[in-house]
Amino acid sequence: MWQRKQTLFMAIAIICGIICLCLPVARWIPAGMGSNVEVYNLFYFQEGGQTGYKVAGLFVCQLLTLPLAVLAIFKFHNRMLQARLCLICIFLLVCWYVIYAVTAQPAGMEFNFKPDIAACLPMIEILLYFLARKGIIADEKLVKAADRIR
Repeated sequence: MWQRKQTLFMAIAIICGIICLCLPVARWIPAGMGSNVEVYNLFYFQEGGQTGYKVAGLFVCQLLTLPLAVLAIFKFHNRMLQARLCLICIFLLVCWYVIYAVTAQPAGMEFNFKPDIAACLPMIEILLYFLARKGIIADEKLVKAADRIR
């Protein structure tokens, strides 16, 4: 199972997802007076102790990809299911970026939006899931070709 390159791609994507869940993904810096707001996947935190859960959609999209990727790793006998699970993970991460873009500017407030480096991790995950899916499909073609020769 671990000797396949697509398994390693998915494992690295899982690690990137866990790191992204732990780090802040953006900052809202007020245009005037006020304190900075750190945006995490689950909540945002203002220095005065005020928190909000408006950005919880980021957490849901990121969190759903992790068990799906683990399931895909352990379904190595069913390659087509594995490829579909990778595609679902890619779709969820694209949804993550859509939600990220929507929450970039809070309604009715004058803030400047600054993305953090952790916002790049879902894009790396998308690339890794794409490479894993490509490897899975190549393995499936190889197995079908070997069955045809017999």
